[in-house]
Amino acid sequence: MGTGKGGGEREVPAARREVDRLSRRLFAVHKSYSDVHTKHYGLMATMDVYDFNINRDQETAAVIWVGNRGDGTQTTQNFILVGWHVKPSLYGDSRTHFFTYWTKDGFQQTGCYNTACPGFQLEAGSRAFPGDVIAPVSRINGPKQKIAVKVYKDDKTGDWWVYYGFNTNPTVVGHFPKTLFTGLAYSTADFAIGGYISNARTQKTAPMGSGSSDIRNAASFSDLKFILQDGTVSAVSGDLPSQNDNRNCYVVSPIVNGKFFYGGRGGCPV
Repeated sequence: MGTGKGGGEREVPAARREVDRLSRRLFAVHKSYSDVHTKHYGLMATMDVYDFNINRDQETAAVIWVGNRGDGTQTTQNFILVGWHVKPSLYGDSRTHFFTYWTKDGFQQTGCYNTACPGFQLEAGSRAFPGDVIAPVSRINGPKQKIAVKVYKDDKTGDWWVYYGFNTNPTVVGHFPKTLFTGLAYSTADFAIGGYISNARTQKTAPMGSGSSDIRNAASFSDLKFILQDGTVSAVSGDLPSQNDNRNCYVVSPIVNGKFFYGGRGGCPV
């Protein structure tokens, strides 16, 4: 089946920011930083897809996270997120959705999920739409369902393009225009890949990945590839630095042959 129209973006950005202000994100990711020696213009990954019955004030996600730190202050930070998530406050359900997000000021006043505000431009003829439901999903003891995601910057136009595929190679969905951003419009980016959860500070943490931290059952990212300036790809052959904000709840394994495992049961204090 793959995807179905998700819709459901009921909350205006101001209301979404108020919820996020009262929440905390926890990450289990690998990171890659651009500098004078390392300039990556995009990233490709294949990720397992799961679902969870979580409450309205929780979110669980698997993403490619693209960022530019600007001058170091929060209001100059540009971010793009692409992947899958379960977010009842956005859609009114606990189903799994393909999603995009952008901001140019560190989640302060700009940006939104999917197409809830002007920003992401859908490509004519795209077979997927940000916000679509992903179904079926993986089961720990059953078949694995996967999405392939590609996010890269067109060096000539400065636009950031998004490709997506459900159990198949990714095809173009659309792009974030250069004009949305400051730093991401003119320079290369930092990347993070893995899972995150968002929780109201009064609740215990949501599950992440497959809901298991046992490597035999944990969710995975695989087929990791960097995209270079000329559009060619380079396989991620070694490990990358990692960040795990709660080791009691979640794991993120080393990258081996372009693959790693992440996630866990949740249920920990925020």
